[in-house]
Amino acid sequence: MKRASGATALPLSLPSAALAAMIGLVTLSADGWEWPDSLDAVVAAPEHHSVLLENDRVRVLDARVEAGDTVPAHTHRWPGVHYVVSIADFVRRDGDREVLVDSRAMDFPRERPLVLWSEPLLHTRSRTSVTTSST
Repeated sequence: MKRASGATALPLSLPSAALAAMIGLVTLSADGWEWPDSLDAVVAAPEHHSVLLENDRVRVLDARVEAGDTVPAHTHRWPGVHYVVSIADFVRRDGDREVLVDSRAMDFPRERPLVLWSEPLLHTRSRTSVTTSST
């Protein structure tokens, strides 16, 4: 898969990639992706993401978050399908640490597997329950 190269890694304290791009800390790739390769899920959070299959058309990841874990900030560059085989309470935050999803406030369907769609994003995820989550 084609990825941006030559981008500078950002300290997580910066408020957003848009601000970083405006002050010249991030190089936008030809396709407009604003985040550096160092924030790719497999690079930034390898203990939580592994590549099952990758070619020029698709990338399949196994993502696991153990009870009490917080996954470092990372990106998913392409839109994706989440095939959830088990789920536990979690909080997903964006690059500015604003809450995107707090599963405790949602009513997820009980049947598994659960299939969800996601656009590209930068986020972190914290487990708030005692069982393992796997997507």
